[in-house]
This record gives sequence, structure tokens and C-alpha cells, in this order.
Amino acid sequence: MDFKFEGVGTIPDGISAAQWSPDQELLVLLTVSNGLILMTKDFDILAEQPISIQNKVELEYVNVGWGSFETQFKGSDGKKLQREKGQEKCLEWDLRKGSICWRSDGEYFVVSFVESTAHSRKFQVFTRESVLHSTIESDVSVLDAPIAWKYSKSLIAASIYRLNKHEIIFFERNGLAHGSVQLPFPVSQMKVKGIYWNLDSSILCVWSERVDLSSDETAECQSVVQLWTTANYHWYLKQSYSFEVANKVNAVSWDQEDNYR
Repeated sequence: MDFKFEGVGTIPDGISAAQWSPDQELLVLLTVSNGLILMTKDFDILAEQPISIQNKVELEYVNVGWGSFETQFKGSDGKKLQREKGQEKCLEWDLRKGSICWRSDGEYFVVSFVESTAHSRKFQVFTRESVLHSTIESDVSVLDAPIAWKYSKSLIAASIYRLNKHEIIFFERNGLAHGSVQLPFPVSQMKVKGIYWNLDSSILCVWSERVDLSSDETAECQSVVQLWTTANYHWYLKQSYSFEVANKVNAVSWDQEDNYR
């Protein structure tokens, strides 16, 4: 079979991530230099803009849950980490690539990128019209690259590293944190490769790989795939599958028809 290709445009600094909207009507591109491009299905540009935490968001939100970070009790370790605020860097295994995830109804999408000035990972939520809706960033934690928007549209799941624990944390669309689940791994032992909701959002799959930061980049890792469910606001690890070096996982995906496959 012969395939024919047609060039529709050029992006000089390269593409870091790309994702079609659920209805296949829009295409979002993230460039290597943190430029955001919104296109139609015919590749006509609708919007083009730089992304940065300095950009003004559509609405301002006030967190009335636990109060501001400055007023929370943090202990000696927390105070030490607070002094280091603003010096957060990407995780050592972070490839600095961007990622894009649409909400299931196609009204919003979230972009994961590395802020060029702070050199740390941030998330930003945009409307379908490419208007900046909110910014998700960590005060004293390091965000990881994987993101997954719940099919029920309520929460965005992300991997986050705190001082003494590794969690999957859930954010609302406005950027406020709304619960978390602590992964049963020592800090910096595992890296999260992917986060996946099943179709009815009843199961969260977390794919992780063992890391050895003292070894070279070609070192093989053990893979772990976990299935988490929640009841009464508590998360439970229902299944954990371990794969040795010889059977390292390369990809994970939920069935698009069977919720539990």
C-alpha cells in the first residue's frame, strides 16, 4: 500500500506534545519552547500563544479548605522545605517533555510543561478556546510528568513527590488540590510512567518503574502496575502486578468497551 504525505506547516523549534480533542475537531500542539498552538481539524490556526505561570488566568480562586500554605503547620522538615521554595527542580528522570490531556467532553484541556524560568514542572488548564483557566503548581513538592483527567470530568490526577512520600494527587479544574493516594514505595525508588482512569472512572491504574539513579540511562527497571479504587473517601490498592526485568512493561491501556479490562 502506498502512502502519500502532505506538509501543512512548519514549527521551527519542534513539537513537544500533540493531542486531538475527543470530538476530533481541534488539535493542540505544545512546542519545545513552550508555545501553545490550537488548530482546527483542517490545520488552520485558531490561537497561538506562549505558556507561562506569569500569564493571567481567566478567574481567580480562593482556597477555603486548609487555609493558605503559609498558615499551615509544617514542622521542622516542612519549614526547611519552605525555605527552599522557589528552588524546586524537575525530577532527575524527568525528560522535560510536555504532555496534553483533554477532558472527556472536550471543553477543557490540561498541559504539563517545564517552566523555563523556574526549571520546574507546572500544569495549566485551558478552555476549548485556548483561554487560560487555571494554573496548577506545587508549593513545596515536585510534580511529575504524567497526568490523567477523570472521565467523569471532576478531577485531574497527577504524580507528586513530597519530602517523605510519593503520591498521586487529585486537582480540581480550578487548580486546587482535592485528595490524594500515597503510593507504597520509598521516595525516589519508583518513577510513575503513566496514570490511567478506566471508562467509568471507578479504577485508577498507576504504572511505575523502578529507578536506580546511580546507574546509566540504559539500565533496565522492574515494572509495577497497580489498580486503585476508592470508597468512603479512602483509596484501596486492589491489585498489584510486578514484572521483572525480562518482562518490562512498554505500554498500558484500558479497553474502550469493557470497563474492567
